[in-house]
Amino acid sequence: MRNVIEPRFSAADISLLVPQRKILQRLSVLLSQPQTKVDEVAVCCLQDPVLTLLILKKVGSSSELVTSTTEVKLLVLRLGFFELRKLVDELSQNYEELDPLIGFIYEKRVNHLIKVGVVSRILSEAVSKHLSEEVPAVGVLSKVVELLVMRKYQKDYLELYEQSTTQNFYLRFSKLFGNQIENLNVEFLKTLGVPSIVTKVLDLSEHVSNDELIIRNIVYGADELVQAFEADRLSRYAPGAILPSKSFLRLLPFTDHLYGRAFERVTVFLHKRVQVDQDLEVSVDLSKLDEEIGVLTSQRDDQVVKDASEDENTSQLNLTGKGPLSGILAELSQIKDFSTLCSTLLSKLTENDLFDRSALIEVDFVNRLLKIVEEKGQGFSTKVVEIDSILINALNLTKVKSSKIPTSISLPFGSNTFAFMPLSYNDKLFLLYADTRERPIGLELRRSFREVADQVKQKLKELT
Repeated sequence: MRNVIEPRFSAADISLLVPQRKILQRLSVLLSQPQTKVDEVAVCCLQDPVLTLLILKKVGSSSELVTSTTEVKLLVLRLGFFELRKLVDELSQNYEELDPLIGFIYEKRVNHLIKVGVVSRILSEAVSKHLSEEVPAVGVLSKVVELLVMRKYQKDYLELYEQSTTQNFYLRFSKLFGNQIENLNVEFLKTLGVPSIVTKVLDLSEHVSNDELIIRNIVYGADELVQAFEADRLSRYAPGAILPSKSFLRLLPFTDHLYGRAFERVTVFLHKRVQVDQDLEVSVDLSKLDEEIGVLTSQRDDQVVKDASEDENTSQLNLTGKGPLSGILAELSQIKDFSTLCSTLLSKLTENDLFDRSALIEVDFVNRLLKIVEEKGQGFSTKVVEIDSILINALNLTKVKSSKIPTSISLPFGSNTFAFMPLSYNDKLFLLYADTRERPIGLELRRSFREVADQVKQKLKELT
């Protein structure tokens, strides 16, 4: 049995935390432009938990700037653009590149905290709109101590990480480090001298006011949702599901309608964030980390099922030649709106019998429905279907089911061989779906569909 490690924190430890270079560069540009608004700066700061922490520390350590707010916009105003620019320049000059392996995990945890901040705001706008500017900063700091533990106790942390799953990581973390991560986080934040409102809200043993209690429940509830999404268990929190008995979301004053709307917005955001995360270039072997971090690589998707006849159609398509899907890629640059994009994709997918039929499907999380908005090809007898827990878990990434051998992935449109890609647009989630009835989907067609999905993802960024 491993010995328990008792972490020790000091104010100097903050030097081990590394902000994202891209955020520092973006913030530096904003601060150099005279027309920049404080809202733009605040949004940029909230895209990095370390930067948010440094701002709170700087404000909290100054008797002249003492504050009881966590609203980053007000904190930036109190600190001033000049002081913030000095901080950014200092961080840029002393920037430290992390070891590739720890850097990859560090980036993943940073992205998790960013998601918690945004989801916190979404929940707050549904139940306590007057607190929606206060919660994001608390959200991005909800587990910021993990970034420090990762650096300060790197060998032990990596060993724990590699031996744990997404579901049991924090339980094993608390056993190894002798305390729950929430308690260690509060201890670290107190050491840094951040405004007491932050530590008071995050400290589960503290008696707090009604508004502070709502912030606490929102932030820890947001963390639950993000963890569930990353572990492919978001269905446990879907509208109509019975929430876990110890869920912080149970303590928030949601109506069924408000929760349904909030859940839909959260889901759309998390899908979009997956697309952002996948754009990161990572110089590390993902094969050993795939299960723990919940990243679905294209290799795993291609291994959902294998069929002896999958190579029968490998000559159908070659993106380097003049196949139908290469035509899609060629036309993308000319498309100017979402409707045209979807219609073009639906038509091209059914040309030359690549797929028998295709459809644009709207995901309605409030009523738990899939609704066919537009279709091409041989047609669908069912236009609206209910979403079950398995379907909810299946909507976050592009997927291809290449043969009729049963798997856990199933869509109720009468075909066991299909492909779909998620499309997030104007706060709504759509699926671009195509199937071959019962014909196997060949290897080259699967690869081509994924390549188109990647290009469509980039195109959506231009359109939104």
